[in-house]
Amino acid sequence: MKRHFLPVLLLAVLLVTSFFSVFPLSAAKEILTEPVDLSTVKQNARGSGYEWANRTNILTFDGLHIETEEEYGFRIPNNATLVLKGDNYISASRIALTAIGTLTVQGSGTLHLVAGEVGWKMMSVDRTASVKFNSGKITIEAGDMGIYSEYPTVVFGGDCDMTITVKNEGAYAINGAVVQINNGKLTANAPIYSPGSLSVASCDLKITASTAALSSPSLKIKENNVIKAGANEGSLAEVKEYAGENAILLIPTRTQKTSLILAALFDKEAPRFVDYLIFVFVILLFAAAIGLPILHQYRKNQKKKEEVEARRAAALAEKKRLKEEAKK
Repeated sequence: MKRHFLPVLLLAVLLVTSFFSVFPLSAAKEILTEPVDLSTVKQNARGSGYEWANRTNILTFDGLHIETEEEYGFRIPNNATLVLKGDNYISASRIALTAIGTLTVQGSGTLHLVAGEVGWKMMSVDRTASVKFNSGKITIEAGDMGIYSEYPTVVFGGDCDMTITVKNEGAYAINGAVVQINNGKLTANAPIYSPGSLSVASCDLKITASTAALSSPSLKIKENNVIKAGANEGSLAEVKEYAGENAILLIPTRTQKTSLILAALFDKEAPRFVDYLIFVFVILLFAAAIGLPILHQYRKNQKKKEEVEARRAAALAEKKRLKEEAKK
């Protein structure tokens, strides 16, 4: 009996291994061949690799894989927060990803966009809208433009790591009404252009293009960067000021991150802890706005209570006095 135990055990192990090789514990995510349009979504939505929480306006990509021959791949609604988890991929014939209005991008995952024309397009006509790249690793391959935003402000910073590759002549890595590059890492093979204003703060930036790497009628490169520029990547040399060279490499001279709030609202520089001070100030202001009226009403009620108690005590004292006089 014992002699047959080992062969039986080995056979059982082989059968179990074969079973799990045919039926894995976790099946791979489905490859979607049709576009996903959440631009007018009004309720929770879920599909293979994505989930929309309507109450919080949070869209999560987690293993999303879209390969479609349609004009666009994915449309995101207004005022959304895109959270990247795992590895995500979207390809479409014209535009890989479209965002309607304001958008915030964050998370520790990756996102790879492939498009015939534009990788990431902002559709809003509201000039107060913005797309903010706070974190995540993003790779964009496109024909004409990596990121295009006619009206919303493009804010790049935080811990975001982005690589943009475009292939057509005259193409742009980023073309935005207003572009603010505050922190993070950005690599591109084409220019960044803004007809409004373009500002670069403390960013690890590398661009090699066939025309001026940074182009805008209002271009500002903050002084907290070492600037290397040249006609191409092989001729990069340290310069005091950028003068429209085709290749540029920026190396931040300080590791402390700057305030995202001041950079986004006022285009001003300050250490990151200023954001926390602003947050605490807003909380205290909010608490004061609610607490002071409550405290005032409490003191008012206490004063009325004390006055009533004083009148009651005076009445009792008078009553006692009258009783004592009556006894006499």
